[in-house]
Amino acid sequence: MAPPNPLLLLPALAEDRGRVESQLRLSVQAEDPFLTEVAGLLAATIARLCEGQVLELQHTFDVGRTEEAYLASIDGKTASLLATACRVGGAIP
Repeated sequence: MAPPNPLLLLPALAEDRGRVESQLRLSVQAEDPFLTEVAGLLAATIARLCEGQVLELQHTFDVGRTEEAYLASIDGKTASLLATACRVGGAIP
């Protein structure tokens, strides 16, 4: 059985992104503003990771992959993780 086409996941990711971010923010909002900020950052990062992975899957075994496509993929994966780590570390009271 062939794996699912990652292109079919894009609409679901876009739709779920806002819902996941909202739920994470609401789950900690009443307790601590710092946790609310971190939860929002983590939710946005998870969404970007998924989007970056879908972009990666679109170009699996593609020897003609452009530099632009590669950079878009790692921006959603590696760069988003590093940026979030830096922001959370800088926000610690």
